[in-house]
Amino acid sequence: MTKQEYIQIVHSQLSGVDPRDLSDAIVYLNEYFEEAGVENEQKVIEELGSPEKYAATIRADLVASVPPRIPRQMQARPASQNSVWKTLGILVLGICALPIALPLLIVVIVLIFVGVITLAMILLAFVMALVGAIMTVGLCIFEFFSTLGQDLMVSLFLLGVVLTAFGAAILACLAIGWIIKVGFPALSRWVAKLYRKLRNREVRE
Repeated sequence: MTKQEYIQIVHSQLSGVDPRDLSDAIVYLNEYFEEAGVENEQKVIEELGSPEKYAATIRADLVASVPPRIPRQMQARPASQNSVWKTLGILVLGICALPIALPLLIVVIVLIFVGVITLAMILLAFVMALVGAIMTVGLCIFEFFSTLGQDLMVSLFLLGVVLTAFGAAILACLAIGWIIKVGFPALSRWVAKLYRKLRNREVRE
């Protein structure tokens, strides 16, 4: 594979990346090859790995703002606003592209999977609690008006249940909002931090 073929594949693999980031990444890659010299092109290709893996690493580097494969102007630029799921996917692909031992890779992927599943299960639990609270409010309101004027104690009890369920629904909504706006982004930041550590470990080695 030649330098131009390598760069062309990397360029195609980075489709969808911010045009400025893509341009900077390709310029940096060109400079990297030029500094090594024509006689060392194959050594550079061996060092960088396959163009697909290198592109995956670049995507993850952009998300996690990791040097040294990102030029300074790209590091200083605010990160593009990706969705949490897209960011996690990019980082996972970037981790898989790193030359780390298979047992360590498995442990890292399992940890990320457990984190995602845990938050998803908690989110599902609060969603079910919200649905249950809404159904309880609806049924109790119906029963409240059905028994109103017939049995005061039952009516008061149903009113108490309605207020309690309504409060539970509000708490469930707040919890769902917190998990979506804070929980998953926090998990994404943790994965980015983990990626940076693995990346720096690779650079030191």
